[in-house]
Amino acid sequence: MTPARAWRCPYVGIEDAGAVHAALVFDCDEPDAMLDGLQDLPPFNWMTRTPSGGAHVAWTLAQPVAKHKKSHLKPLAFLAHIERYYQDRLSADGDYAHALTHNPVGERREHVAWGREEPYSLTELAKVIPLGWTPPRVLRSGVGRNVTLFKSGMAWAGRRENERLEVLAALMVVNQDFTPPLHLSEVRATAKSIEKYRRRWSANGWHSTKFRERQAARGRKGGLKSKRPPGPQPWIAAGVSRATWYRRGGTNPDQMALV
Repeated sequence: MTPARAWRCPYVGIEDAGAVHAALVFDCDEPDAMLDGLQDLPPFNWMTRTPSGGAHVAWTLAQPVAKHKKSHLKPLAFLAHIERYYQDRLSADGDYAHALTHNPVGERREHVAWGREEPYSLTELAKVIPLGWTPPRVLRSGVGRNVTLFKSGMAWAGRRENERLEVLAALMVVNQDFTPPLHLSEVRATAKSIEKYRRRWSANGWHSTKFRERQAARGRKGGLKSKRPPGPQPWIAAGVSRATWYRRGGTNPDQMALV
């Protein structure tokens, strides 16, 4: 469907735009809680009132956040943190699937309130989050579920006892704890991405257990080849730094103390 035709539909997909997150949209069914929360948040880009008395409130992103298999996790995690705070502050519906929202330029234009024209950067949206704020324990936000699923899967795949077990089966168990759970296609895509990491670990010895063993072996080998004098360190006895001790000759700590 072309954008021109899509914008004539009564509902449009704004937040989840294929391979990117282009906006944050919240389904607010408690008007009083929503109005109270809006006082502490940046001005929305638009708000569409629903027939039930609630509203869909949207903040658009100046730079959409990629969520495809090669995207970076940090921007997704940052966006998820913002989404959780806004959702909590607005008392928004955690079961809202974010797939569709009321078209702000559709036929129900009289039900639309427009706010700021310019889209937001993630930094601008995050400025209102109090330092040290922690999200609710139950993860309901869409972006947050993707990030949590990936992190949990990576931690699970990084353990040696799970090296030959199927990642998808483990992610399906994690997905059952989400409300609502992610679509099966998203779980499969995350599992496929983690499998690529795991193949790389196996090929290069980067698996977490193997990595620790290799680093320990390197440490033991380095200790045997160390050039540092055994026993007490003479520069400490001389009351100077190690660099000063070597710069001044580094042979007689008693003479060093007299300099």
